[in-house]
Amino acid sequence: MVYEGFGRLRTVHDLYQKLTADYQRVLDHEGDEYCAFDFFVTAYHMIDWFYPNDRKGQEALENSEVMLKLCSHIANGAKHFSATAKKHQSARSVDSKKVLNLGSVKKNVVEVGYVSSRLYIALNGKAQEKYGSSIRVDVLAKEILGFWERTLYPRA
Repeated sequence: MVYEGFGRLRTVHDLYQKLTADYQRVLDHEGDEYCAFDFFVTAYHMIDWFYPNDRKGQEALENSEVMLKLCSHIANGAKHFSATAKKHQSARSVDSKKVLNLGSVKKNVVEVGYVSSRLYIALNGKAQEKYGSSIRVDVLAKEILGFWERTLYPRA
């Protein structure tokens, strides 16, 4: 028996809608590892859904973009706790950093939300060459979401 889909998730376009919802969660909860995990695992598996049953197509697409190789490394590192495959050379870690929200300070009174957490990815290799030593999760997520939007819905 063939297993098909997951509820309403049956096509690459359906999975893109989930990715869009995951992206919004990343923005709404920028320090939440669960939201980032969901986004990167979904974003990476878009490749499988874009080229179902075509391993060569999947590998070619993943290798065509530094951001997709980075996405692969993050998703597999999160899923397996350690990304040990030789191809994973893009990231060192995903960690939370405390940031100051200077818009929350009025006349030396600190308001709620003054200190918050954001997730950053420490980078290696080609990803470091392209983005620098680290990148915020929400910044990379926006780039990946834009890639999939352009890929799935090219403008004429």
